[in-house]
Order: sequence, then C-alpha cells, then structure tokens
Amino acid sequence: GFNNRDIGICFDTCHGYAAGYPMETVSDVNRLVGTIDAEVGLQYLALIHLNDSKGSLGSRIDRHQHIGYGKIGLGGFRALLNHSSLKDIPMILETPKKSARDDLNNLNVIRKLTDK
Repeated sequence: GFNNRDIGICFDTCHGYAAGYPMETVSDVNRLVGTIDAEVGLQYLALIHLNDSKGSLGSRIDRHQHIGYGKIGLGGFRALLNHSSLKDIPMILETPKKSARDDLNNLNVIRKLTDK
C-alpha cells in the first residue's frame, strides 16, 4: 500500500530562490518551512539540494553557486542548516565543480555553519 515515504519532494535552494522564495535570514527560512509545510507537507520533504544562487531573488535564473558566494549567502545557509524542522532531512551539495577540491571546500563551509 501507499505510505508517506513512497513519494517525496526535493527542494533545491537555488531553484527556490530563483522562483522568489527568500532564504537569507532566519525569518525567511521560517516562512519557507511554513510554506513547504502548508503546500505539500513537511513529511513529504525527502531531500534538499544545497547550492547558492548566482541569480537574484525571483530572477528565474538557475545558476548554481558555491555556498556563501551567491545571493543566499552564509547567513541563509546557517539558518537553513540549523532549522529544527530540517535537521533530519538529507542534504546534497549540488554546487559547481571545476576541481576535485570544490566539493570538499563547500562541505567544509557547510560543516562550519552547522550548529554542533
């Protein structure tokens, strides 16, 4: 039979930002989580793609950027990573990769932003 884990959504931070969902501050992320919960239900949020955005809020420009080097910024990622409703959601880096160090550099930034 069908249950809540048979289907889910992936939220991509750059796509959401480009679509007009601000997430630069704690209150922005609180509103975002509330919107996801109201529209689809947090129980269906199965994965988050982490990437900063080269494009501006609502620009509809899907250009991924390294964490902290785009318009969302370090404060936005700190708020997202430490939000109590998102802490157990798997998150995958989907940042640009020009060298083997890029993933490790972005992962290190994420780790520094995450509350212990």
